Amino acid sequence: MISAACDLAVMAAMSMELQAVREGFPLLETLPSAGSNWEIRETPTQDKLWIARCGVGAKHADGLLATLRQRSSINRVLLVGCAGGLDPALSAGQAVIASECRNLSSGVTHFSDPALVEQLQALLPLAQKGGMATTSRVLASAREKSDLFNDTGFLAVDMEAALLAEKSATHKLAFACLKMVSDCAHETLLLENSPATQPDTPLTLADFDHRLRSIASMIADLLAALTNPF
Repeated sequence: MISAACDLAVMAAMSMELQAVREGFPLLETLPSAGSNWEIRETPTQDKLWIARCGVGAKHADGLLATLRQRSSINRVLLVGCAGGLDPALSAGQAVIASECRNLSSGVTHFSDPALVEQLQALLPLAQKGGMATTSRVLASAREKSDLFNDTGFLAVDMEAALLAEKSATHKLAFACLKMVSDCAHETLLLENSPATQPDTPLTLADFDHRLRSIASMIADLLAALTNPF
């Protein structure tokens, strides 16, 4: 369990990634913030769990975290959701715990809180721990993911982790990141503007959407375990 009285704030980029969490934890209060809202929900031990959607690219993170610091004593932030697999050994749905998050635009690396990482590892012994790359756009093609893996050796790529880690540090909040692999290293996600040439291993948006829904359910199960003393 994270703590006897839940001191955890959970953030995700997309509503779908938090939808199953909303269904599993009763809503106590909604707290307006800049660009988005905090939802205060009840855990199985009747403590408070704070959740919010930080937006793709963590665009709402600064306002959300400023509100959090003003209105609560919570001092740890966990980013959850999906990420593209870079390591060819990772399969869809596999959990990745970020040991470090690198902003590829700035080159700045932020390290996750060791204590929170250790707790996540204890809860998810099969999860892989390693680097998370953060980009400013979706890395859709297998070739791009392969090149990034060869350059960094990182396990996965997203658009929020390093940015939220930076904002968390600014607000003096410990940070950790747990992502589930939504698209594997060898798969190319077929976006609306994808080239007409068919990749070797395509992943349609419909299949991607189905995986996201499965990941949302996994996140809900994880948070129930994190906040349950038994």
